[in-house]
Order: sequence, then structure tokens, then C-alpha cells
Amino acid sequence: MSQLQNHNSNLFTIECEDIILREYRFEDLDDLFHLTWQPHFYEFLLDWNVSKEQREEWILDYEIPDNKRFLDAVAKDGNIGELRLRLGIISKDSGEFIGVCGTGILDKVSPPNREIY
Repeated sequence: MSQLQNHNSNLFTIECEDIILREYRFEDLDDLFHLTWQPHFYEFLLDWNVSKEQREEWILDYEIPDNKRFLDAVAKDGNIGELRLRLGIISKDSGEFIGVCGTGILDKVSPPNREIY
């Protein structure tokens, strides 16, 4: 089993009434890319609407590995420091990737306070 396949079978998820919050998967690339180009999205998250090639690099080289580091730190000792967690929002009815949420350090907020988006 490849590392990516193994990652997909062990995703961190939070099940809610109508949605599921879960770690990003590589398969989310197209949905995440299209979502970040919606005006209501990039109006608030200015740097998120990038080329598909850039989004692919970010999801593979930063977002998925950063989620693993965050969750490993939580499991180890809870010391997440400045690590980020990024989750997809999935509709239970349709299985569709409908949004994102997460937590991380924000320049305008003094650590250890964190942004939740």
C-alpha cells in the first residue's frame, strides 16, 4: 500500500449532523482549487486563489504533511506550537467537498492564541 493510500484510510474526521470535517486528501485538489476561486471565498482569503499547479504543490508538500505533524503533536504531548490543521468540509447528503475550516497562528493574534476559520 502506498503512503498516500495508507494516509487516506487513516484520515482524522469529525462527524457532525449534516457534515463531516476531515483532513485534506490529494483527491480534494480539484474541489479545493475550484472553491478557492469563488468570489465569496477569495474576498476573505486573498492568497488562496492560486494556479492549480501551485495548489497541487501546497496540498502535497505542505497541507497534508502539516496536518500529519499537527495530529502527531496532539497525540504525543499536545504541544502544537505554530502548526496548522486544515480540514475539508464534506456534505453528508452528497459527499461533496463544500468548504474548508482549520486553525493556525494568525499574524494579528499573539501566540498561543490561534485563528479558527
